[in-house]
Amino acid sequence: MTLRATPLLVILLACLPALSQATDLLTREFNAHYSLSSGIISFGETERSLRRNSDGSFTFTSTTTPVDALEWLLDGRVHEQSIWKLQQGKILPVSYVFDKIQGSKHRHAELTFDWNARAVVNNVNDKTWRISMPDGTLDKHVYQLAIMDGLNKGQKEFSYKIADGGKIKDFVFSVVGDETVAVPLGTYPSVKLKRVGDKRKTVFWCARELNFFPVKIQQVEKNGDKFLAEITMLNGKTDRQQLLGHQP
Repeated sequence: MTLRATPLLVILLACLPALSQATDLLTREFNAHYSLSSGIISFGETERSLRRNSDGSFTFTSTTTPVDALEWLLDGRVHEQSIWKLQQGKILPVSYVFDKIQGSKHRHAELTFDWNARAVVNNVNDKTWRISMPDGTLDKHVYQLAIMDGLNKGQKEFSYKIADGGKIKDFVFSVVGDETVAVPLGTYPSVKLKRVGDKRKTVFWCARELNFFPVKIQQVEKNGDKFLAEITMLNGKTDRQQLLGHQP
């Protein structure tokens, strides 16, 4: 009995360092800045950060600020915040907040994940309702961390249940291939992923040298309008040479 169990034990022990490393990457704090453009027009900036909270949870935040004269391209200033916990090596959402401010208009949406009841509580502009959710449900913001985590674990296909707009939606991504991309922060060999089955075309380029951190994101709307986000700063570093040895 002991001899038969030994090979399995060896395999499991060999896997532990890799699993531990992937978990460390998922919870590593960062601060990143992206320039936003459409064609030759630069119209804003997005700042993203991940911070560990005192209770052991994590806060993932994105704030998009338009250039004043081009605020109409973004429909105002957008702020997103996801609070989540790490459970058995996976992301467990706690809450998600979305705020969009354009002039005097303010749209506020808040999702609270009740895992005991397997339900998401939605509060949008003071209107509240509940929907049931399956295991593994994420919010529409934090799934981007899940993609990084999946790439670091060697995944090729990515399928998520996303709580959004009072529904549970399917977000599916597939790896297109490898592509070297030049962005303001430098030139990086990257894995290119695209979202499958959505009218809006979304593509990510995730840099291998940066533990698959997204360095370029493109969205093409149904009407053909293209929007591009390119990384300009990561953890205070503004070029590839500075980043060597300072990975996210």
